[in-house]
Amino acid sequence: MVDLGRIKLLAMDVDGVLTDGCICLDSVGETQMRFHAADGLGICVAQQCGISVAWITGRTSPALLKRAESLGIKHLYTTVRNKKAALQEIGQHLNIEAANVGYIGDDWNDIPAFEVAGIRIAVANARPQLLKIADYVTVAAGGHGAVREIIDGILIQSGRLEEACAAYVRSLCDPAFSMESSQ
Repeated sequence: MVDLGRIKLLAMDVDGVLTDGCICLDSVGETQMRFHAADGLGICVAQQCGISVAWITGRTSPALLKRAESLGIKHLYTTVRNKKAALQEIGQHLNIEAANVGYIGDDWNDIPAFEVAGIRIAVANARPQLLKIADYVTVAAGGHGAVREIIDGILIQSGRLEEACAAYVRSLCDPAFSMESSQ
């Protein structure tokens, strides 16, 4: 069994991981993206629990930037060609060893990031080449709760799921409450 509980940095691709991979354009050519609400809540909880979250994507759009802002993503890398270098840079900046870095991908452009991640995670509908080299494959497809599945796994395996749930619910009712003050 893969020890998801050791992940301190959870980095991921966007298209095909946080979204279902469809790229829709409106009448003026703006990208429309569809994100799963459970992934968003999970990302918020992960960050409240001290897990760093990074998005590394080859594209950018106003929709992507808006979603990242709404979730408080501090490590957002857009228009990235070399995801391996970006992941290494984030890990070094945060002083997190590769063994404690999880990376979620779905396609060939994620293979270089897999080379440096301590835990390589593929979404259920990833390309066969990623599924073959992944340490963990989600049950959920990209854009359908796969990221939340991983975050729940991290919290379960590190023994923090119940505490994280209780703290999240408390933060909804008490704006002054923070996870840091409860630890």
